[in-house]
Amino acid sequence: MNPYRLRVALPRFVVFPYWNAFVAWRTYDRTAIWSMLLGLQSHRRVPFQWRVALETTNNSESMFSGSSGSYRYTSLSGYMLIPLR
Repeated sequence: MNPYRLRVALPRFVVFPYWNAFVAWRTYDRTAIWSMLLGLQSHRRVPFQWRVALETTNNSESMFSGSSGSYRYTSLSGYMLIPLR
């Protein structure tokens, strides 16, 4: 056993936070784009797994829209895994 590896037994009801942030600078039109995501998720070893996240961005390039100009959106997304045993 590796003496430098720490193992801790966590209870199954523990909730884990996660986040992601992105910032970039576009040189062709000199604008900044950003995106941020904050969320909570359950432990991976529980039978019923779930995840909830809130994301916001100011991306100005849409691959589905032909219009120019910037837009901002905020979305709330969720994920559930229910085993069918």
